[in-house]
Amino acid sequence: MLRMKSRIPTLTRRDTALVQAVVWFCNARIRSTRGVEQRFAGAAGMKPDWDDGEFQTIPPEHLYAYVGGPPPPGMASHPHPGGDRGEARELITTAIGFDELTEVRRAELVRQLGLKVRQTMHVTPTVSMKARRVELELRPVWDGVQAIVYYVALLLLSVPQQRRRVGRCRLERCGTYFYDTRLRGGKQQLFCPESGTAHRVAHFREMHR
Repeated sequence: MLRMKSRIPTLTRRDTALVQAVVWFCNARIRSTRGVEQRFAGAAGMKPDWDDGEFQTIPPEHLYAYVGGPPPPGMASHPHPGGDRGEARELITTAIGFDELTEVRRAELVRQLGLKVRQTMHVTPTVSMKARRVELELRPVWDGVQAIVYYVALLLLSVPQQRRRVGRCRLERCGTYFYDTRLRGGKQQLFCPESGTAHRVAHFREMHR
């Protein structure tokens, strides 16, 4: 039987910000590459490379790489994949239903995500002197939007109590992804927390027409 243990019972503030950025990405009407990159880089505590930072970005004309789909006619694909929102939605949806997967599928998903995270996430050491004492800090660095999507998906698999905070509204005409900040150890929400009982009631009526 597959057993997963987490060494971090709760997420750090940065981790929470990254999860919320990915949830936003799944829902957002993406209008510009910089809007996406500012949101993700800010959550990661990094600066985009167009602002002399380490966070990898893509040219504005390659917005399709975030939205999903092929490049416009006559435009070559950008070598950096960026981070397809469709893939993000698929990974988060799979993470939400992780407990319902077969043992074989769970093991394969963990293996695949682990490999992708190792390829796209790095650790940068930072050394400083404080009060005559040397301090070494290991700072995580993500290659770009796609790297954070992989990291968040794996993070949700490894921390079940945080996985229950993320959901997708079961109301068919909604389908919004959400992060439930109010969850306190209970069951995973099935409908948008902000809707109160409205979406739950609407879903019930749709199912019993």
